[in-house]
Amino acid sequence: HILVGEESFGSLKDFALFPGLEYLLNRDVSSSSINIDEELKFRFSPHPYKITVPLMAVSYNGYAVSLMWDPLQKWDDENSYVSAKFASPNWLEKQDNHLMALFLPSIPKYIPENAAYLNYVSPTYHLKAGSSIKIEAWLTCSYPSSIKTIFNQWFDIFGIPSLPTLPRSVEEALSLCIKTYMDTLWVEDQKGWHMALSDPWGPNANPLICLHLWLRSLRETDESYKNRLRKRALTVYERILKEGLESNIILIDLSLRLGFVEESLRMVEKGIKEILRTQEIDGSWKFKPARKMQRRLGSVGETALGFCALPVYVLLKYARITGDKACMSAGFKGLEYMNLFKRPDDAQTWEVPMHTPDILAAAYAVNAYLEAFKITGDRKYLDKAQYWAYTGLPFVYLWGAEDRPIMKYATIPVFGSTHFKHPWYGNAVQWCGLGYAYAIHQLYKYTQEPLWRKLAEGITIAGIQMQADKVKYKNCLPGMYPDAFSPVSNSYSGWWLNPANNWTLPGNNLATNVMILNGYEVEASSEILSSPSGKIHISSGAQILEATLNGDEIIIKLHYPVNENSYTILAGISKISAIKKDNSKLNEVDNINNVEEGWKYIKEKCFTLIKLKHSAPTITVSIKPVSYTHLRAHETSLHLVCPL
Repeated sequence: HILVGEESFGSLKDFALFPGLEYLLNRDVSSSSINIDEELKFRFSPHPYKITVPLMAVSYNGYAVSLMWDPLQKWDDENSYVSAKFASPNWLEKQDNHLMALFLPSIPKYIPENAAYLNYVSPTYHLKAGSSIKIEAWLTCSYPSSIKTIFNQWFDIFGIPSLPTLPRSVEEALSLCIKTYMDTLWVEDQKGWHMALSDPWGPNANPLICLHLWLRSLRETDESYKNRLRKRALTVYERILKEGLESNIILIDLSLRLGFVEESLRMVEKGIKEILRTQEIDGSWKFKPARKMQRRLGSVGETALGFCALPVYVLLKYARITGDKACMSAGFKGLEYMNLFKRPDDAQTWEVPMHTPDILAAAYAVNAYLEAFKITGDRKYLDKAQYWAYTGLPFVYLWGAEDRPIMKYATIPVFGSTHFKHPWYGNAVQWCGLGYAYAIHQLYKYTQEPLWRKLAEGITIAGIQMQADKVKYKNCLPGMYPDAFSPVSNSYSGWWLNPANNWTLPGNNLATNVMILNGYEVEASSEILSSPSGKIHISSGAQILEATLNGDEIIIKLHYPVNENSYTILAGISKISAIKKDNSKLNEVDNINNVEEGWKYIKEKCFTLIKLKHSAPTITVSIKPVSYTHLRAHETSLHLVCPL
């Protein structure tokens, strides 16, 4: 029974944690009804399976006190799962402090959740002769404290959890995903895929699925099946371009493999213009409910990390690829505004109330700061990406109950509810956690921190555990995975989803993360070089092994499967003299889509597009610019122009 702040800072705090249930700041009150109806709000003494990480912590003025325990410990030689109690501030005992406590007997075997408010009389617990009762816990202190120091203390005591058991190989999991694209979820007459069976949205032309199919085809040895995969991908991609169905930035990654780069860039610019149009003068984006049901979820004009991080990521990714100064400026302005936030909130306000901690907001922030680091190389942005990665940890189950093979590395989407009515405590929504897994996997590439790689792998394996391998449930076919899974009831609920159900970001789904475990790179490769006159932005569907500026010559080494075509964008060169592939000169052409190899200069954007056929696994491309240019944005257009 720990009273944090007693006779010192009292009920003040900077933040407090009860993972799975509470992520509090400053004046927040635990078990409040700010994002859930009054009759559903109590969570001070929950079912143990609702606690994602068995710890409680309170931090104030740089100091933190944490209580940590092993939920699987036997407290009487037979029973596990000690009960926990948390109140911050301590409204439960009406005291000027914060309550963190462990007690017996276990919830729910002996007493129900939140029994103090149910006038519940516990049945008699009989202790066997010769037995004893014991609770083992760790009380830790830290200064200076942060969410990082608290979780690192937990890892020091308990270690990073072992990976869940794979129900099938990652290759078999990917094959199940591809089967849904080619057979079960495909609607031939509408040239699209169901995102769920009996869905109200109807079949969708999903550009991410097109990319998955093409990448999978690059490893296919059966020519007939390879052609089937490619025909399906191209059929939908051409429909997207013809009908203008998408402006998602994933189109650029797709076009650098399949072609039609100019056309895809034009479509992406439409989405970019809308993001710029809706940015506020202070750099933020605001809550503006589009539907009547959303109006109860928050006040018009409020903002949070989740509103800002996603558009900032899109702007900075576009700027990294194209060098667009308007996007660069707006993206970094939004990033500066994001420095005001301390907690990942509000990335799902189509149904979740404002002021709700949200794992997707953490994922979006990691991606946004990573883009800033890729552009600048400034370590401060990488450090911020790591900070937001740690804020996602309270949503991840870092333990598993003895009777729950699916639990460890499952992820809670939010600490709140849908429309105040449906609580998400103890309910995993793995596609949200998979968005976080993708972000921290990208983070691992730059930090080489084993924690991020193992967490990303664990979350993905938990998703594979949930993936159906046969028809088990209504509206479920092999390869699909559930919208929600409850470790408490050990049951699924909601829609069964297409494995590429969400393409807001490349990784907000099962299939992309399964591809990563199979060694695929979904996003295009990029490098930025510094010339005497400015930056040269290089992005390619092939893997960029090396990019250097050697005097007045740009040299790029690219890796890609033999006899396959890749596409590359260069931005920041005002005029090209010559381009060679392995010392063979490439021709300048009017339309790179109609030739096997060649390059095209787009004067109004200062872009050079290069199409290559890879005659060897690694090729060298050399570009002789006549001159470089500072990229700048036209005063009335997003199109890049070259200075006269």
